[in-house]
Amino acid sequence: MKSDEPQPLWLQAIPDREPWRRGRHAICFFTLLIILGEAAFLGWSILRADLMTFFLAAALGAVACFFLYFIWIGRNWPRWIIAPFFGLAGLVTLTLSLREENGAMLLMGIGGLILFSYLALAPSVYAFARHQREHIALSESLIVALVLLLIMASLGSGLFGFYGYVVGLERDAVTFAANTFNKVFVYHDEQFLESNLSEEERAMTAHEFMARLNRSLGQPISVGELQTRFASRLVQHHIWVMASLQVPATYDSHGPVWINLQVSRIGDGWQIDHIGWSYEPRRL
Repeated sequence: MKSDEPQPLWLQAIPDREPWRRGRHAICFFTLLIILGEAAFLGWSILRADLMTFFLAAALGAVACFFLYFIWIGRNWPRWIIAPFFGLAGLVTLTLSLREENGAMLLMGIGGLILFSYLALAPSVYAFARHQREHIALSESLIVALVLLLIMASLGSGLFGFYGYVVGLERDAVTFAANTFNKVFVYHDEQFLESNLSEEERAMTAHEFMARLNRSLGQPISVGELQTRFASRLVQHHIWVMASLQVPATYDSHGPVWINLQVSRIGDGWQIDHIGWSYEPRRL
């Protein structure tokens, strides 16, 4: 800046003549912290073989780095997107940690609130963005941003396709479970149960199960709302999808009862991993 030029207002308002250095250190620290957190999240999802969590962590990490890049090239508006996100996430995590008495979650919640406060309120972050905007050509930053957008669009389309595929599998699981309920608990089809029951669930034969069903319940009179819970993992280069289902029903011999089903898909077909009923609802 030339000596005869008037000082910008932000330099007059902030006594520190180079606050952007502290802002740069803060952005570098936040970026490193986010990368380490996302790496831990990705590693945890890989160890659990949880595909949905893995892709969710990858998407959140890419979006966070994209916004931090815009701060790095001198744009202030990403702060007003990232800061409320960290503030809300920190507040929710802090509330859950107090309810569950979890020390690790408490630290994560406090960290989220600190990130929110600094990104939203610290003058040094604004000074750093202003400094970068004065020294980085807009054309260069737009070119890099366009490349990042193309990469994120490619990743996003892949994630969206994967999500649609998993959702389709979950619909198939519900369809198979509904068909199982009709075949077994309404029409008492022993052949269907015998051909679709997993080896681990064969504590009794299909004929013995149907005889027990007739003795204990009889015929259904009414059926309530279906409850579902899904899990998907990568097992031996195949997507394994498991569905736990519970539906309340009233029978002519006893009611109400809760029909419990657990079905899974690996490869091309579905199988029944658990089938039965209980006289009280279970937590899926």
